[in-house]
Amino acid sequence: MVTALAIILGLVVGGLLVVLRRMTHRALVQRQQLSRQLSEAVTATESSSRREAASLAELGAAQTSVATLTAELEAARNQIMDLDDEIEAADALANDQSAELASMAIENEELRKRLASTELNLLSIEVEAERLRSTVAQLEFHQRSGSSTAAETGLDAATLWRLELARSERTWRHSVAILPDDPSPYGDADDPLRLAIETEVSALRDDVGAFLTADVQPHLTDDPATAHLVLRLAQELLAQASRRDEPSHLVVEHASEASITLTIRASDEGDVLHIDLTELALDDSSPAVVDLARSSEGVHVITLTSR
Repeated sequence: MVTALAIILGLVVGGLLVVLRRMTHRALVQRQQLSRQLSEAVTATESSSRREAASLAELGAAQTSVATLTAELEAARNQIMDLDDEIEAADALANDQSAELASMAIENEELRKRLASTELNLLSIEVEAERLRSTVAQLEFHQRSGSSTAAETGLDAATLWRLELARSERTWRHSVAILPDDPSPYGDADDPLRLAIETEVSALRDDVGAFLTADVQPHLTDDPATAHLVLRLAQELLAQASRRDEPSHLVVEHASEASITLTIRASDEGDVLHIDLTELALDDSSPAVVDLARSSEGVHVITLTSR
């Protein structure tokens, strides 16, 4: 009995030892596996830490590079803004200079036009003045010479008037006519004095751009000497008025049956035109008494009264 129990107990103890050995072996195997896994985990952790440290270092370097690039970009933007401001200032200066140059070019062109117009006016006035002085000298000479000289030379008042009308016709053909071969209005003119004065006005308008108009009463006189004198006085008034930039208006009319007046104003209803006229020296042989006067309003009036 005791032996059997001992045997059984030995068997139980042996089985337990076998089981224990197996469990111990299994635990050792598991421990080794866990040790390997732990070692691998530690290795992986260390590798991950190294990688993380390297990544952090790269991230820091990248952040530093980004900060540097950001600063450089901001500096470049500031430079671009400064350059834009300089370009805008240069454009504004260029525009101002272009506008100033354009204005100066317009002013220069206007000055050249005014200079050319002034030169033409001066030339026309000089030519007219010389012609007037020559004709007045001829008139005074022939008027003082008397009828005997007129008979000897054939230059009586009618002849001089015809010569003056021939000159006026040439002026009309050169300065007024549309075509040089247009029919002349002088051939059958019933009022040559009025036609000659209107020709002078049209010629000054077309040749030198003068702002002139005129009203001439029809059939002022049939006397050649008086007609010649009226035309010459009208030419003198128109020549001086043509120097002005403003419009001027000439009126030639009868003041009475024996008087003819020549009146010049700044316009037909405008301001007074100030003109200095030298009193003509006509002797007793003149066909009319010439009175140069200026009214209280400043209007220049020339009155011719038949003797």
